[in-house]
Amino acid sequence: MPSKTGRLRKVALDCTRFIDDLFTVSFPGFSNIRYQPEGIYPLSLTLLKTGSGKKVDYMDLLVDQNGRLGIHTSIFDKRLDDKFANIRVVRYPAGSSALSEACKLGIVNSQMTRALSLCSLPGDFAYSTAVVVHRMVVTNGYNRAGVWRRVRVFLLRKKEGGQLYNGMSNHRLGELIFEHFGHLVSGRFTPGPYGKVVHRGVG
Repeated sequence: MPSKTGRLRKVALDCTRFIDDLFTVSFPGFSNIRYQPEGIYPLSLTLLKTGSGKKVDYMDLLVDQNGRLGIHTSIFDKRLDDKFANIRVVRYPAGSSALSEACKLGIVNSQMTRALSLCSLPGDFAYSTAVVVHRMVVTNGYNRAGVWRRVRVFLLRKKEGGQLYNGMSNHRLGELIFEHFGHLVSGRFTPGPYGKVVHRGVG
């Protein structure tokens, strides 16, 4: 039986914390040391949300432990949960706003950079980028040609040997983004908090 000090050291080595959010990997005994006197939190604290398993969300990250792929990550968006359905979320300035085009289209660069840092797999990166393009063009009325131009420029500038992801060329990645965008426009799938929600038989 590991000592109290040993157990807490294990938590420290395999966890990350941001303010009141705590994430620990491969430590099934964590629940046993959750509360004091031997654990981390006071007994009076009621944790609002706990989760465990092979797929968990942490902040804006979805962590998936896959037997074939190992641990990989993608984007989690809690604002797409059904409980927020009646809340209007303003994500980007309107396409008709007085902001400069450079400022508005800079959203493409920032969101693609975010997706690149959070998505381990090229398919998740392509899907997340397509969601951004769809929101900008279809929902917010941005110039379609201008948005797609920024996507192409991002892929061209981020060559790194012609691949952002091993095994897939940036050209193919661009095609995949466009395919996902088409599926969003057609209603074949819609964004959900844990990724795309597929509507079979549509389109």
